[in-house]
Amino acid sequence: MQWWEGGMYENTYIREKGIWKLKILNYRAFWHADYATGWANTRLHYVSPFTETYPKNPTGPDELIQPPPTLWPETDVVPFHYPHPVTGQVWKQ
Repeated sequence: MQWWEGGMYENTYIREKGIWKLKILNYRAFWHADYATGWANTRLHYVSPFTETYPKNPTGPDELIQPPPTLWPETDVVPFHYPHPVTGQVWKQ
């Protein structure tokens, strides 16, 4: 199965001994679309979210996001976990 996908990375980084490293890779898909027939002909929930973690699912994540992410047309608003870089205010829904 092939598909197009759009989403956002909300990653967390850590600096160890002067070197920046990726601490948490957090990708949230917003939509999927069938590659062959396009967006207009893609059924809802085209690609299901993970239900099992690694190693039970060899391609699964280390832990599951709760609640599971929702895809278009019920797309979640993903809050940023850090304050706004200019105002310093924390994001609120």
